[in-house]
Amino acid sequence: MFAELEKRAKKFADPRNQLGAAWRTELPAVLDSFLGKAPSVFEYQGKTYTPAGFLAYTQLKPEDYVTITSFSHVPFYKSFVLSIPANWAYERYYNLPLYELIANIDHALDQGFSLALDLDGTEPTFFVGEGIGVLPERDEDRELIRTDICPEKRVTQEMRQAAFENFATTDDHLMHITGRVKDQRGNIYYKTKNSWGPKAGREGFMYLSIPYIRMKAISVMLHKDGLADSTRQNIEKNMVKI
Repeated sequence: MFAELEKRAKKFADPRNQLGAAWRTELPAVLDSFLGKAPSVFEYQGKTYTPAGFLAYTQLKPEDYVTITSFSHVPFYKSFVLSIPANWAYERYYNLPLYELIANIDHALDQGFSLALDLDGTEPTFFVGEGIGVLPERDEDRELIRTDICPEKRVTQEMRQAAFENFATTDDHLMHITGRVKDQRGNIYYKTKNSWGPKAGREGFMYLSIPYIRMKAISVMLHKDGLADSTRQNIEKNMVKI
């Protein structure tokens, strides 16, 4: 089904095609025929909502959430449009040094906040069956680290940047950081809820090591009250007020 949908939809995006005004109705008709019409109302816990009405029910304020990242091709403590496929709306990200990105993840968790995570889950050592994401220091330990604790890479800002620029790190999966745990040797892992059902990972959760997050986390979104005070002050001073 997707192949046929892609084929029909692509003609509207091909710059070589001259589109008349009819595309405004033709493209939605194609999408509706394959995906079904978007509902104007839906039921939740016995009540009927419109999308706007459900947003009001949740009391969530999108303006209270910020997305932070860490890349050295743009200045730190500035906002910028991150060039990744998922950022099709050209949203702005707040750029921090790598150590500060990790510190804010920890601070948010300490304050009782969870975080939305944009992650590269394509690494050979993103083991869904075992429920772990790790970066072994030695390539020859890739299989051993499935079942045993091995030393991991010390990921630097430069290593992270190089992996992003040569496409070793790609933006391909969204998850939900909910907490931290330690292994038998005291190594910290972020407890991260996946969306692949309870049979993937450990009852639906992946445990991602700090090196894996340092290298492979594209960004995190969190409530502004979860930011460390110093970071929030820098954002308000050097970027935009939140």
